Amino acid sequence: MENEELQVTPQAKPPFKARFARVMKKIGLHLLDFVKVNYLMFAYIVASLLIELTGIAVTAGKFYMTEPWIFFTFIALMCVISQYIPGHKGRYGLFLAGLIVNFILDLVFIVIFDSTGGTVFDFAMINLRNDAMAIV
Repeated sequence: MENEELQVTPQAKPPFKARFARVMKKIGLHLLDFVKVNYLMFAYIVASLLIELTGIAVTAGKFYMTEPWIFFTFIALMCVISQYIPGHKGRYGLFLAGLIVNFILDLVFIVIFDSTGGTVFDFAMINLRNDAMAIV
């Protein structure tokens, strides 16, 4: 007995599918509750994304963003603020205001883009346009 080595056999891990199912069962209840409570936030994200992509499609002719960081920051800010507002009426108002602001900003930038001849947005061109109108 003294010469026998103790062999430790590793316990067989459950297969990945079973572990994944167990984790999803744990998280799934909380994730499902989060989705049910915050359905307005997901609707806001989809609507805002469609507004932004439509504005990009009008100006650039592409339906994707190349530099989306300001847009994602705006969406993240609205979503974080919404978590501190109790009730769906307040969140609905916040998201509606966010959509209106997003739409108006996109509309202004589209009009400025088209009025400058479809070039890159530049404040100097707006000032030159005002000077030209004053001369006329």
